[in-house]
Amino acid sequence: MSAMLPGGDSATPKPDRYAGHKVWGVYVAGATYHVWTKAEVRATAQHGIEGVLPIVVPSQTTDWWLTNHGYAELEQLAREAVAWGIPKGSPLCLDIEEHQAAKMMAPGDVAHAWAVACSTHGLIPWCYGPAPFLQQDHYTNRWLAYWPFDTPKNPEVPAGYRGWQYKGNTNGIDLNVFRTHEIFLSPELKPVTLLGTSSPHAHALAPSDGGSSDVQTVLGTPAAPSPTPATKNGVIDASTSPSNEVNTLDALAGSVPDRGASAPPKGAVQVSLTIPTKSQLAVFIAEAGALLVFANDFVKQDHITGWPLAGLNAAAVLVTTISHWNNKRKAATQSKTPVA
Repeated sequence: MSAMLPGGDSATPKPDRYAGHKVWGVYVAGATYHVWTKAEVRATAQHGIEGVLPIVVPSQTTDWWLTNHGYAELEQLAREAVAWGIPKGSPLCLDIEEHQAAKMMAPGDVAHAWAVACSTHGLIPWCYGPAPFLQQDHYTNRWLAYWPFDTPKNPEVPAGYRGWQYKGNTNGIDLNVFRTHEIFLSPELKPVTLLGTSSPHAHALAPSDGGSSDVQTVLGTPAAPSPTPATKNGVIDASTSPSNEVNTLDALAGSVPDRGASAPPKGAVQVSLTIPTKSQLAVFIAEAGALLVFANDFVKQDHITGWPLAGLNAAAVLVTTISHWNNKRKAATQSKTPVA
């Protein structure tokens, strides 16, 4: 078994729950129930917390990701975190809840925009979210949200992820596990690398091992992330966007990159057709399969919850699956736009 860091997170301080944990998630900006104060963060050290992971929450009432992949919202969150007191070289985690992730047509571009926003402020980008979102995120340190029916006794972070929230809302806190040799923020608000010992040591980030877990059979293994977006001559490269679209980074560069295609005649109709690749289809199938496993788990709870509740939960999961597939189908349909 690989060395892991036990962790937790909570909307508000929970001093009586810190014992036995090394890392704690704290909320520092955005649409959160409570913004932690610096004093509240520092107080975690008195109870054995050696590293904190700052979290920001985007708007929960608007589809902020529809405009330029959400860059304006995301950059503002990074700016607020810096104003709160997050120093350069620190991690900053974006909280993507499942209800929002299911609506996003291009999750990879949202993750890319977040990586750019963090890079602009000298921060290390993290993303917390469900597997379908994180499997398309190749730009940040991924913190997986997946709660198996049978809570693992010795949880290990699945390969390809840096953290795993394996149980939620346990007497006001969520339970997590993180890899060692990751950079966190100390309770004194300084970047530190936790080695899994009693005292953290600050030094350069060391490579993480692959890890292992039974949960991997359900979630699959995402591709390894790039710590930062690619650059050209010191400028972040817009073409590294996973969908290869004209996006946030074009706006940052102040121009639209030349795609090498001649302009169509005025008045012509431009037709674009996006066809999923075999690898994308494989991901869609894996996502649907994972959700069906959830449904099966709910049905197995019949002896505890009764068929009505089990049926409702299973139906909700299936509806989510169908909605996800339908969104992908819409993305692959033909669109016609008059050329100015």
